Amino acid sequence: MSVRLEKMGECILQLREERGYSLEELAGLTLSSPDELRKIESGTQQPDKMTLTLLSNVLNVYPDSLQNGEIHYRASQSNLINLMKETLKYLEGTEEYNKEIEEHMEKLQKEYDIQREEKQEKEKTEQPEKEEQILQKREPEKSSPRL
Repeated sequence: MSVRLEKMGECILQLREERGYSLEELAGLTLSSPDELRKIESGTQQPDKMTLTLLSNVLNVYPDSLQNGEIHYRASQSNLINLMKETLKYLEGTEEYNKEIEEHMEKLQKEYDIQREEKQEKEKTEQPEKEEQILQKREPEKSSPRL
């Protein structure tokens, strides 16, 4: 009896018990006989590819790892669906948060544009006053003619 077959059998037995299947129930789900499954679990018989594939599907593990006497669980469809639901919920929350940020940014932009417009208006009104002051300073003072 090979060590690898023995480990694989132990894994199958452990997984069957964890999931609460009787030998007969698991045999029915994998289209094998209880006697064949008993031999596989005891490590005296190698399962054929179809039986190994069915066992790994029913027990929700990867067939390669099971064949190597290891247990590597696959994510079940319900786990994947729950993960997708959580992801969608997170993204919806992010979308809502992004809308709030966008609204705040628009408010700030409007406020900034108003302030900029007010500043530009103020500069426009101050510009002629400054020009007048500069012109007044540049005009030479009238002096009396020299003799």
